[in-house]
Amino acid sequence: MLNDDLSKEKSFRVLAIQEHESISIDIEKIKAYQYDSLFFEQKAFERPMQLFGKMTGYMQLVFDGKVKMYRFDYLIQSTSSSKRMTNSYVQSDFYLERENQQQMTLVRKGAFRKNIKLYFKDCPLLVEQIELKRLKFKDLNKIIEFYNEYCE
Repeated sequence: MLNDDLSKEKSFRVLAIQEHESISIDIEKIKAYQYDSLFFEQKAFERPMQLFGKMTGYMQLVFDGKVKMYRFDYLIQSTSSSKRMTNSYVQSDFYLERENQQQMTLVRKGAFRKNIKLYFKDCPLLVEQIELKRLKFKDLNKIIEFYNEYCE
């Protein structure tokens, strides 16, 4: 299930295994849910090139700590007019959120080094590793782990 699939629904059906009954819950009342070992939280966020301000959707919590990292999956569809074919794929965006801050920061590959150095400017050792290109976008998990463990 894509994270934004649940956001489009008005209600969510839950199956109680023991009673074999299902109940409907108003989607606005679900602030978080767990699917297997994955934990999702309802978050307000901004998307690039968005027309209507903040969106609300369910994001997967990837890392918890001083800086939390969330992943938001969504479907990209493109249609070829000449061949009348639709191509679709899943795109993932990553968002960072600091403790005691409501603003989430979108992290993308473009201008990654510049933006991530600004975000972690309070941890000179981490910024140095990013400047030396020892840590890149593909190392985002390591960057968050390092910050949460070693930085103030």
